[in-house]
Formats: sequence, structure tokens, C-alpha cells
Amino acid sequence: MSKKTSRSKKIIWSIIAVLLLTAGLYFSVVEFKPITTVSPETEHRDGLSLLVNSIKISSAMRKAAKDANTTTFKINIPQDSLNSLLNMATRTWEASKKPQDPLFYAQADNGIMTVKFSQKTFAGYLNAQIACAPVIKDQSLQISIKQSKLGKLPLPNMAVQKAVDQALEKYSADQRYKLVMQAVVSAEFQTDGSLTIVFDKVHAALAMMTLLNS
Repeated sequence: MSKKTSRSKKIIWSIIAVLLLTAGLYFSVVEFKPITTVSPETEHRDGLSLLVNSIKISSAMRKAAKDANTTTFKINIPQDSLNSLLNMATRTWEASKKPQDPLFYAQADNGIMTVKFSQKTFAGYLNAQIACAPVIKDQSLQISIKQSKLGKLPLPNMAVQKAVDQALEKYSADQRYKLVMQAVVSAEFQTDGSLTIVFDKVHAALAMMTLLNS
């Protein structure tokens, strides 16, 4: 076998290897269906949960306003109610998003928030999933990344964590973000999966008025 023939075979096998790797990466990342979001069957339940928790916050706020000795008030949202509120957030996003915007879905389970995104491309769907532990301490949102993947391909947590931290730092300049952080003293998941939120009563009232009028 001549050196020329041998070199040609090596080039052909290299091209085949690159094509196989490219195909493997493609099928690991790109999917043919988007993520599944909220079910229409839960719309009534989710809307009722939003109403109940709005009444709960308003009641706690009024009670705290009458007490001159306290500057905060606390509410606890059970896990089922929290997931209903997240469903409502998804519905609000889907009703207002543009066709090119991604799909979004989030659910909480025992203190871990799983957030899913789906972006349509010319070749299919890029579906991403992030499992994280969010907490608000000292009026600052902190998100600890537990697991993440793009399609079937796991992503390095350190890289995703860095990207999330940079996004939070950038978003912290937003006035709505500042309003919420001033209103929420702390927010932490409990062992039963519920979320306990402590509000600053003055800033919570200001934030509610501002957001409702915006």
C-alpha cells in the first residue's frame, strides 16, 4: 500500500469520526419535542391558590400594620400552593411571550427548584434543565446550582453557577428587583417543602403599590 493511499484512508476515517461525533453531539443536545409545561386541567386550582395566597399576604400585612412593635410579617406557602403559583407564572409568560421566546416551566420539590427552558431552532428544540436551591438572605437572592443539562448532555455545575451569578449581579440593578429585595427580608424552604417568607412591612406595601401600578 502506497503512502498516498494510506494517507487518504486516514483522512477519510478522520472525516467519518468527526461526522459521527457531530451526529452524537447533535442527538444529545437537540430534541424533536419541546418541554411539557402546565396542564389546562390545573388552571382553576392554580388560580384559586393565587387568590388564597394573595389574601393571606394582605391579611398578614394589615395585621402587621396595626402592630407598632413589629417591622416584619411572615407567611408560609405549602409546596402544592407554591407549585400552583409557579404554574400561574408559566401561564402569564406563555400569554405574553413572542413566538421566538423560549418556553418556561418551574416546579419545587423539597427545597429544590427545577427550572426548564425550551428554545425552538431550525433543527429542533434546545431543552435545558436546571435544578437549584434558591434562598433569600439579608435581602439578597442566592441560587445554588445542584444539577443542569442541555438535552441529554450534563453541563458542568461550576460553569452554570458562574453564569447564574453573573446574571443575578446584572439583574440586581433592575428597579423591580431592588423593590422585591427591599420587601423580602428572607425566604427559605422548610423540611416539609414549604416556603417561609419574611417581609419588611413598609417596603412590602410600597413594592405592592408600585408593581400593581406599573
